[in-house]
Amino acid sequence: MDEKKKIKVFINANSGIPIYLQIADALKYSVASGLLKEGDKLLSVRELAAQIPANPNTVAKAYQKLIKEGVLEMRRGMGTFVKNDSVKESELKKLAKLLIEKAKSTGLTGEEIVKIVKEEIKNDN
Repeated sequence: MDEKKKIKVFINANSGIPIYLQIADALKYSVASGLLKEGDKLLSVRELAAQIPANPNTVAKAYQKLIKEGVLEMRRGMGTFVKNDSVKESELKKLAKLLIEKAKSTGLTGEEIVKIVKEEIKNDN
């Protein structure tokens, strides 16, 4: 039997971002970061809703969004699976843009940002 992949999904009800989008973003990030890979089986809607906790309809809406985007696929009678891990590059580019915008807003230059990122990569290895 397929093992279901459990991931951590943190919801901030006060963020102003709809919860279903927070769930979808967390799942996309998990694919982009390699926590979820193509073919991995996800928790059922009810299981993930109980884990978060969130309304099952909200989780279903997040899954449907990712199915439309081609990230997930629903296999009748089997569950929901990661369909495509090509989201990795596009999600990482979004994160990089966000990092650059935030870093520049603090007054850092492009060169300083690159230096810091390189140092962090070096420290992570």
